[in-house]
Amino acid sequence: MPFIQVSPSDDAYISQYYSNTNFGTSIALFTGEFLQPNDLYRSLLKFNLTGVIPPGNVILSAALNLFVYRKDKTDVQLSPQPVNVFTNVTNFSQNTVTWNNAPAISPTPYSVNVTDANVNNYISIDITNIVVDWFYNAIPNNGITLVGIENIIDTIIGYRSTEWTTPGQRPFLNIQYGIVGPTGATGATGATGLQGVTGPTGIQGLTGPTGPVGATGATGLQGVTGPTGIQGLTGPTGPVGATGATGLQGITGPTGIQGLTGPTGADGATGPTGIQGVTGPTGADGATGPTGIQGVTGPTGATGPTGPEGPTGPLSILASQTTSVLQPLTPLGTPVTVLAQTLTTTGNEIKIDSMAEVNLVVTLIATVYNYSITYILRADTIPIASVIISNSGTSVSALELHNEIPNLTWTDTPTAGSHTYDIQITVTSTTPAVFTSVDTTTRSLNILG
Repeated sequence: MPFIQVSPSDDAYISQYYSNTNFGTSIALFTGEFLQPNDLYRSLLKFNLTGVIPPGNVILSAALNLFVYRKDKTDVQLSPQPVNVFTNVTNFSQNTVTWNNAPAISPTPYSVNVTDANVNNYISIDITNIVVDWFYNAIPNNGITLVGIENIIDTIIGYRSTEWTTPGQRPFLNIQYGIVGPTGATGATGATGLQGVTGPTGIQGLTGPTGPVGATGATGLQGVTGPTGIQGLTGPTGPVGATGATGLQGITGPTGIQGLTGPTGADGATGPTGIQGVTGPTGADGATGPTGIQGVTGPTGATGPTGPEGPTGPLSILASQTTSVLQPLTPLGTPVTVLAQTLTTTGNEIKIDSMAEVNLVVTLIATVYNYSITYILRADTIPIASVIISNSGTSVSALELHNEIPNLTWTDTPTAGSHTYDIQITVTSTTPAVFTSVDTTTRSLNILG
């Protein structure tokens, strides 16, 4: 029977950590969990089946083939490592799909266990029933989503995508087809064959929801009262109680008779006050003497040394903004304004402090990369200062993170009035396809005067 290989019309991976980033042009696909909880990766594929087999033929089998190039956990560390197939409830495009806008998924019975022996080889997943349903429009052809282990970190499995440079390692759907003739007469029933070996137990399904609590049953009849038990032994005598409160105070007795008052002694005689003498008259003022001749003016003394300069008063914050909201710096080569501040100035000198954290992720291990970050501080869209950071090398791990923090401090004396200061970043590279993502997170722009 003939076969035909169908390449995906769309394929892309999505990342929970970069939930708003599209990876439709990546040369790789991923499933599993990366190096921290909730850092999940899934891959979506879709195939155009219009006219793939000649008229009058039917699909006999269909298998998804993926080339495995990476497996972060060995079989010794973890086994099995299943990858499950889900159908997509709605459609998607590889150029726009992200974690946040990806279609809902529906489970299927199809999966494959990826082993160490599969690395640098193709794996095949039989999805015949799904492809037949797509071809005959039994279900919408919205493609599939591959889901790996999502509750154990460092379980990433990587596959080549349609953008990979080696055609012999790209994903494809292998379809066997043929012409089915009329059904012949039913032959005699053959002898019953030996029972086959029991297959492995399938993966346990999700626990169903708890059913509603049943109605409370009727209260049973009260049992017969048991006989009274034998009286226990008399307990030991308790401790002596606390001393009682002091009784009320008795009535105060009557006051005794007051004794006789003794006689008062006689006062001594007061001596007489002497007579005050008469105040004498004030004498007349004497005549004012003549003003003396003014003396010669002395020479001017030397000028003393200049005292130390007093301290400069503190600068006040005229405008300040800090954010950690992720902002992509793509497409590469495009200037992106990442922060701006508008303020009214009085014509005095101002100080501007600025910084931005730039993150670049190289997709694959042993990949040659280079990049240049141009960081510009602008006043009313006119550059007033800039700095350039460049780097190049070969990645030593997959999804390798490069973190750069360009910054500038500058002074400016704008005219009085309203002015806008901003930070503009341009990232360029001669190897743009090797980057999974390029973005900025923490950034700050403070203006003081």
